[in-house]
Amino acid sequence: MEPCYVEKWLHDKVRQLSVDEPEFATIVGSRNPPRVGRADIESFQLFKLKRMLRYVYQKDKFYGELFRRSEITPEDVRCLDDLVKLPFTEPASLREAPHKFYCISLAEISREYVFDSSGTTGLPKKVACTKQDIERMVDFMSAGMRTVSASGDVILILLPNGRPNSQADLLSKGVRLMGGVPVIGNLGASPTEQVEAIERYHPQLIFTSPSRIHRITMGYQPRHRLKKTGVKTLFFTSEHLSQALKNKLQDIWDCDVHAHYGMTEMGLGISVECHAHDGFHFNEADLLLEIINPNTGKAIGDETEGELVFTTLSREGTPLIRYRTHDISRLLRHPCPCGAVTLKRIGSLVKKRESIVTIGNGDEIHPSFFDDVLYSLFEVVDYQLAISKQAHKDCLKFTVEVSEEKSDLGNELKRRLLGAEVIEKNLLLGKLVEPEIELVGPGTLQRRTRAKKLIIDNRGT
Repeated sequence: MEPCYVEKWLHDKVRQLSVDEPEFATIVGSRNPPRVGRADIESFQLFKLKRMLRYVYQKDKFYGELFRRSEITPEDVRCLDDLVKLPFTEPASLREAPHKFYCISLAEISREYVFDSSGTTGLPKKVACTKQDIERMVDFMSAGMRTVSASGDVILILLPNGRPNSQADLLSKGVRLMGGVPVIGNLGASPTEQVEAIERYHPQLIFTSPSRIHRITMGYQPRHRLKKTGVKTLFFTSEHLSQALKNKLQDIWDCDVHAHYGMTEMGLGISVECHAHDGFHFNEADLLLEIINPNTGKAIGDETEGELVFTTLSREGTPLIRYRTHDISRLLRHPCPCGAVTLKRIGSLVKKRESIVTIGNGDEIHPSFFDDVLYSLFEVVDYQLAISKQAHKDCLKFTVEVSEEKSDLGNELKRRLLGAEVIEKNLLLGKLVEPEIELVGPGTLQRRTRAKKLIIDNRGT
C-alpha cells in the first residue's frame, strides 16, 4: 500500500508527455525529466489546455458560438491565469442542449451517460464519451484505488451496474488494472445476504455509498460479527459523509473509512481521500480546477471557500470549459501529510448551492446540516427534513428512520436538536417553533434513485 500513488501517477503523465511531444519537452527543459515539480505540472496543464481550447473552438458547436460571441479565441489564453477571460458554462446549458457540446459523431460514442444527480426536475444531462475517454477514466480509477488498497486485494463493489461501462463496470476495470480482484455485488440483496457475500468473498475493501453500507450495517444482526469480516477499508462515493456517521461505521466495522468526490460531468471517479484524510487528491492530468466567488463569479485564492469550477483537459466526447459545479469547497495547496508535495487537493465538500435554504433569521442550512447531530444517535438510519410556516414562524419537521424504536428515543432526538446552535438561536429570537419529529420504521426513507437528498421547502406553497 502506497501513501499517495496519485502523485507518482501524475508525475509519470508529465514525463510521458515530454517524451511524446518535443514542444512540451522544450517547455519543461528535458525529455523524461527525473524530477517533476509543481511548475512542471502547471506547464503540463497549460499545454493541454491550449490544445483543448483549439479542439473545442473547431469542433464544439456550443463553444464555437460562445467564443465568437465573447470575441475570444484560443490564442487569447497564454497562461493559466488567462482562463478567467473565458465565459462560464452553466449546468443549465448542458441540460438544455447536450448535443451542442458533442465533438464526435454518433459512431464514435462508446457510452452516453444520461443522469440527473442533483435531485432537480426537468430534462436530464447527457455526456458522451469515446473509447479513449473511458480508458482515461479507468486509468485514474486504478491510480485512486492503488492509493487506498494494494495489489491482490479483493474489492467488493456495491454500485449501480447493468450496461457496459456502468459505474460498477468501470471501477472493476480500474481494480483489475491496479492488480486487484473486483467483485460486483447484488444491490437488491438483503442486509443478511450482503454480509454473507462479504464473508464468502473476504474483501479487504468495500466501495459503495454511505447510506447503502449504513443500511446493511443497521439491518444486520448480530452486528458485532461485522468486525470479524476482515474488511480493512470502506470507500464511499455519491453522498456526503458526516463525521458522526464516519465514526459510527469505523467503530462497528473496525476499519478505515475513505471518501470520494466527483461528478458525472467531471468523469465519474476523479478524486480520492488518502490515508492522511486531509482533502481529496484529484485527477490533475485531466481536470483544471478553480475556486470562484459564487455570487460575483470572480476568481478567489486557493485555501478560500468558494464555488468549484472545472475545465476538462483531455475529454474528446463532451469537453467542458469553466463548468460551474455549484459545489462549495476550497482548493488546498499546502503539502499533504501523506507526503505528497506537488499536488493540489479539493477540501472537504460542505454543501451544494441549490440545496441551501435559509431559516429563521436568515441562517443557511443544507441537507447534511444536521447529520452530526442526528447520526450521533446510534439508532438513526436516515432522515428527511421538511420546512413549513406556522404563525409566521418557520417549522422544521424531521422524519427520522430508526432501526428500532426505544421508549425515550423521540425525546432524546428533540433534546439534541434543541441544542443545535441554529435552532436554539432562532427559538430565542422567536423566528422558529420547536422542531417536530416523526419516527418511522426501517426502509421507509430508502432512496430508489441516485438523486441527492434535498430539503423539502413547503413555505412557498
